[in-house]
Order: sequence, then C-alpha cells, then structure tokens
Amino acid sequence: MSIKSIISLSFHLVIQIILVFSFVLNAHAENDSSEQKKIIAAVLNDFPPLYTVDRAEQPAGFAIDLLDNVSQTIGLKVDYLVVENWAAAMETIRNGQADIIPGIGISPARSSEFQFSVTIETIPVSCFVRKKNYTLRELNDLRGHNVAVINQSAANTKLKAMSGFVLIGFDNIDTALLSLLAGNVDAFVFPEPVLWNKARLVGLDDKIKVVGDPLMELKRGYLMRKNDSDLLDIINPAIKKYVLSPKYLESYVKWYGKPKPFWTVRSLSIAMILIIIFLFCGVIIWRFMTIARLNVQLEKSVKKRTSGLSETNRLLSLEIEERKKIEQKLKQQNVEMARVNKAFVGRELRMIELKNENKKFQDKLKYSREKLCKP
Repeated sequence: MSIKSIISLSFHLVIQIILVFSFVLNAHAENDSSEQKKIIAAVLNDFPPLYTVDRAEQPAGFAIDLLDNVSQTIGLKVDYLVVENWAAAMETIRNGQADIIPGIGISPARSSEFQFSVTIETIPVSCFVRKKNYTLRELNDLRGHNVAVINQSAANTKLKAMSGFVLIGFDNIDTALLSLLAGNVDAFVFPEPVLWNKARLVGLDDKIKVVGDPLMELKRGYLMRKNDSDLLDIINPAIKKYVLSPKYLESYVKWYGKPKPFWTVRSLSIAMILIIIFLFCGVIIWRFMTIARLNVQLEKSVKKRTSGLSETNRLLSLEIEERKKIEQKLKQQNVEMARVNKAFVGRELRMIELKNENKKFQDKLKYSREKLCKP
C-alpha cells in the first residue's frame, strides 16, 4: 500500500470518528433537552421585594432568585407569567396557565384548594397607619374603621373571620397605600417587610408607621395544584437545601436589605440644629445661673461687710461715748483741781501775810520769835 493511500485512508477514518462523536454529542444534548422539564411560574408585576421588574422588563426579586436557584439544582426550566395580583395568580393555577406560584402566603383557605411546598420565609403581617395618627394604637382600635387589605390575601381572610372591621379590598399595594395616605382608609394591614420595602422605594417610609402587635405571622411557600405531587417531591428537598445555604442569605440581604438608617442627611441636619439650639440655650442658662450665683455671693459679701461695718460703728460709737464721759470727768476733775489749787494758793498767800504781820509785831515788841513762842 502506497503512502498516499495510507494518508487518504487515515483522513477518511478521522472524518468518520468526528462525525460519530458529533452525532453522539447531539443525541446526548437532545436527550438532556427532552429530559429537562419546563414549568410556568405565575408572579406579580409589583410586589417588592418578592417580585419586581428589572430594566430589561424581566421578572426579578427575592422569590425569582430563589426559584431560579432551585430550578437549576433540580434541572427545571422556568418561564414566568406576570399577573396583577394574587387572585389572578391563583386563577392561572386553576385553569392550567401556570404550574406554580413562588413565595405566596400559606393560609388554611388556600391549603384547602392547593398544596404548598416547605416554608421559604416567615414574615409578620402588621397594621400600618399614617405617621401623624395618634388615636389608633393597636389592632382592636381599628374596629369600626375602614381597613385596607389586598383582595384574597391572608390578611383579608384573617380579618373577615373577626368582627367589627370594615374591610376595603384593593388589587395592588400602590392603590391601597395611596388610599391610606389620602385618608380614604384609616389603616392598611399588610406584610410588614414588604410594605416597608415598597414605601422606601417610593420615598414614603416617613409617612407611615406600624401600630400594635402583628395580626399574624405569615409563612410563604410555593403554591401548586394538588395533583402535582411529583413536582412537589422534587422541589421540597431543593428548597430545604437552598434555604440553609449562603446563597439564600445573600439573596435575602440583596432584596430585603438593611432598613433605612436613621441617620440620614436630613436627620443629621435636624440633629445638628437641635444640638446647636440646645448648646445655645445651655450657654444662656449657664451664664444666667453663673451671674445669679455671683450676685448671691456679692450680696452675701456686702451683707457681711455691712454687718462688720455696723459692728465697728457701734464699737466706735461706744468708744466715743466713753471718751466723752472721760473728758467730762477730766473737766470736772480739772475744775475741782483748779478750785483746790486756788484754795491752796490763797492759804499760802495768807500764811505769807501772817508771817509778815508777825514779823512786824516782833519788830514792834522787840521780841524774837523764839521768845514769843516760849511758854
């Protein structure tokens, strides 16, 4: 066999191997494609953070992320059917347009007609009122008042079983929230984290507040027809595994996120203004108290000094009075001494006169003093 024939034979052999390998790959891909089950999920067009629409007008949200991850794990292909509300979503399950609703609330009324997967999350259903409403403080205060609920929601079913509430049904969150803010209803009973998320998105979170204890805790899961047990059997293990994985936490934080921080630019500005006012008032009060304290100290000092001066004046007056008495006494003594001195001077003068007279008598009589004095 020539070299040319060997090369030609080898070339044909390689071509055949490539063709066989391609056929096998295509067949395997077709088998995989035919084995991958496709389901249709009914989701709401605006129910953040569970459901929303991204910039490409495609369904997105926490429930969408969860279903996408679960479906990849079990090899399901998911197409989404977007509807207006829960009532429309459940109707698509009844008429066969959809196979599953991811993230709907589990309630006894719904469980009687449909079957649910294991729980994917549990959230409180709370009573929202306007921020400036101070008369409604708890759920029982709502009796006799107009209360907004979403049609065929778990809150609607729960409140219907309780007496005294005037329930006003709405098809979506937007109309119910706007009716609350406009005053057409007095309260809106709704899943708390969902409404807070929606209010933050539209900038109305500072216009509403939660009052009282939650009406209930709402568990969410996947809703399916009761005859779709095979679908439920393959979804439940995947949900349990995913809920315990880090991806679930990442998705939860991504969509629910952290609450709006209290210290926003606005709140910081208000706080700074209040602090400045407080400091200004504090300085004024401190200055006033300091001046008042100094005045008290000055009054005490003046009073003390005045008291000292009064005592000094009293003592000085006493001393002056005493000196006056002494001076008066000295004057009297001087007068007396002058009188005595005058008397003594007169006596001395008289004695001198008598001596002179005696001398004259002596001279007349020619007797000496000794003879005259001799007995």
